[in-house]
Amino acid sequence: MYLSSIFLPRISKKFFTVSSLNKVKIPSSYAPEIHELVHSIKVLIDKRIKPVVQQDGGDVEFIAYYHDTGEVFIRLSGACVGCSQSDITLKRMIQGMLTHYIPEVTTVYNCDKENNIVSGEDTEGY
Repeated sequence: MYLSSIFLPRISKKFFTVSSLNKVKIPSSYAPEIHELVHSIKVLIDKRIKPVVQQDGGDVEFIAYYHDTGEVFIRLSGACVGCSQSDITLKRMIQGMLTHYIPEVTTVYNCDKENNIVSGEDTEGY
């Protein structure tokens, strides 16, 4: 009883967060006032982030941006899939750079091929 009260909440938070069960809805287009911001996010990913990720055999692709929450959704692929360091890459490098240069960005999530969120929610200790 005692152990389950300690570990179950942490396990549940880590593996069964609401966002980890969500499928990202990709906007068909962005409002004109948001379009330039989305363009800036894409340019930053393509020019500054993607080359670094590709040096290690991975790749990163922009999926969507939700202006109301500041969330960016990307897809890590190649060597990043299954890599134990991908959450660190996601939070420290990708989210760190995006939030530094584009203050409207608050959080970055990684999505699988079906656009389900697979990481980015709970990164305590990184």
